[in-house]
Amino acid sequence: MSLTECRCMVENIDRKMRQLNNEIEILVQIADYMPDFHHVMTNASRQKMDAFYMEYDGFFRFAKTLETLAISISENKAKAQNRQSN
Repeated sequence: MSLTECRCMVENIDRKMRQLNNEIEILVQIADYMPDFHHVMTNASRQKMDAFYMEYDGFFRFAKTLETLAISISENKAKAQNRQSN
């Protein structure tokens, strides 16, 4: 995948995220943009990802929402496992 293709995907995610008002709206839309995010994440270098985050606020917001969601799921899974072992 070329850097141009990655940038197009980033721009599409950024554009959509800028239209949304809160994290709930992002969560409703998140699944539609996961394949593009995954492609960018796996094909762009860490430095390029950081540059995309700096340049595209909506793309950064999307990534931070995913991160928050992943942390929450992980923490809740750990809590559930602790309850089961007690």
